[in-house]
Amino acid sequence: MTFYARSVSDGEVLGQSELAAIEAGFDTVKGTGWEDYLVANLDFNKSTDSPIFKTFIGGIMKFAFPDNAVKEGHGDCHILHTIKEGTLTVYPHFHWSSNEATPSGNVAWKVECTSARGHGQDAFHAPIVDVIPPQACTAQYQHMVAESTGLAISNIEPDMEILIRVYRDTADAADTLVGDAFLLRVDFHVEVDSRPTHEKVNPFTKVV
Repeated sequence: MTFYARSVSDGEVLGQSELAAIEAGFDTVKGTGWEDYLVANLDFNKSTDSPIFKTFIGGIMKFAFPDNAVKEGHGDCHILHTIKEGTLTVYPHFHWSSNEATPSGNVAWKVECTSARGHGQDAFHAPIVDVIPPQACTAQYQHMVAESTGLAISNIEPDMEILIRVYRDTADAADTLVGDAFLLRVDFHVEVDSRPTHEKVNPFTKVV
């Protein structure tokens, strides 16, 4: 894409074609794309089924999900004002790794979640479970990203909260990784645009 610029003097009247070009330029600025919405307050210490905080590599420690028990963490994802209008699907994904010398097998990560719009509009619904496609770690210490095929959320808008429980489901026959799966981070791929909203509270309308 090529952009051209010229100066505009005070009082100059722009032609229709120039105005159209400016509007087209603004459209490119307002284009949509993908953003990571981070899971905040991801806590592994408030449950009897907490993973184990142990050495991952060198002196660096991370939470390890073993292969012989279901361990879990809890957190939430806050929907920002940059979310694209009309969004119906978000994509939770797990950043993880293994420190086994030769990792073998797949991890079956899962997300249990409930959501509600803010400002007194919704109550949190009965939780649903999103099954992340099982994934293998390709080498020791490899940074893997296991992503959902899509989690449908109704009435997504700014200030919505998605409450989550994340876990390695070792009871699932698809979970075959031998040893620990180290969870590095959980976040959501969300389609966004570059426009904020006019309002701080519902109903939300995008700046044009």
